[in-house]
Amino acid sequence: MMRRHPGATECFERVDSLTSYYHSLLRTYRNTLDDALSSANEDAVHDLRVTTKRLNAIYQLVSFVDPQFKAQKSFRPFKTIFDSFGSVRDLDIAAAVVHRTKRLPGSTTARLEQYLVLRRDKTLDSLRSTIRKQRKLGEPSSSVEDILSSIDEKGLGRFLRGIQSEIGEQTRHDASVRRLHRARRLYKIYLYLSEAADMRGAAHPLRLERIQSTQRSLGKWHDLVIVIECLEELRKHVPISKSDLTTVINEIKARERRTRKRILKTIATQKIRSTVS
Repeated sequence: MMRRHPGATECFERVDSLTSYYHSLLRTYRNTLDDALSSANEDAVHDLRVTTKRLNAIYQLVSFVDPQFKAQKSFRPFKTIFDSFGSVRDLDIAAAVVHRTKRLPGSTTARLEQYLVLRRDKTLDSLRSTIRKQRKLGEPSSSVEDILSSIDEKGLGRFLRGIQSEIGEQTRHDASVRRLHRARRLYKIYLYLSEAADMRGAAHPLRLERIQSTQRSLGKWHDLVIVIECLEELRKHVPISKSDLTTVINEIKARERRTRKRILKTIATQKIRSTVS
């Protein structure tokens, strides 16, 4: 029988899904880590990173409910692997976006894409030996279980309203890349926990379908930002001329600006408040 966290109130009927969700995420994490290390395909790497983001949302909630819980320290092993696979994922995204560029001859685009794929494979090979040492990562934490079992509907609602307030704060001032990166992470936390707890009604301050749509748009925007950064970093190594690379980067930058403008317009219509009522 699961122990209750000190001071727990009676949990609402769906809160058990948070604990079950946590256990499910850990199982998925272990499986996707094995897949990412063995098959090394793009989907496996992506699934591992998404699962880690979902786990992070749980840790953020737990830290909100119990400020004494050291979420950053507890989550650090997951984040280390997440960051390691980040460089692999960035190259996957870059290759996919470059494949869709239109302003260069197909042979030039193909050379750049092939270079990104080869660099990606070399990056993954260098990670494997280090990451395999952490295969035991992914066992349930009794502290996390205890705190999750204490969360009632009002507690989860307060956390979501706090996330809502932060989203409003990050999107009301300007269109900076830094603020949109932060907003994107907050949208993910909000979306993952709302879906996991099957939240509805008064405890759910934002409409999920709008959040899902905005999150997908933010994901597309984020991909473009990542590709620009990746290509700028590799400028001295890519097997195409500097002028051709500049053409590719400028095309992607133009798409990023258009995408960012559309997203901010969409967010403005959602009228997300920057203060918690």
